[in-house]
Amino acid sequence: MLAPPLAEFLSAVIINNIEVSGYLVAAATSLGKNLLPRVAAIWDVPQISDVTTIVDHRTFKHPIYAGNAVETVRVLDVPTVCLTVRASAFPFVKSQRKNLAPVRSLPYTTYHLRSEFCSLETHNSAE
Repeated sequence: MLAPPLAEFLSAVIINNIEVSGYLVAAATSLGKNLLPRVAAIWDVPQISDVTTIVDHRTFKHPIYAGNAVETVRVLDVPTVCLTVRASAFPFVKSQRKNLAPVRSLPYTTYHLRSEFCSLETHNSAE
């Protein structure tokens, strides 16, 4: 069971079960920005956070200096690039086809981690 999601566990699942040639993309959420740098470091590939514009297959733009500037990054010709993207920066595309990407189950074992999920607390700011 992969819930609750811990980057320490999910990165081990990805590293041990997936071979990516191209792009590994995640939303720029706290989980995505915790997970992908771990995977990129183990794979020794570039990782770019908070992508807001894809210029071409090797050039990306993302904000820096607390959003006060935009940096254009061009990665070298490497087999894999890890990206976290700001979903709000891209228009919604309604697909005409179903199942665009294959979904498959991944075998995994229980990894002995030094981190564990303790609890999740949510609060309504309106109260």
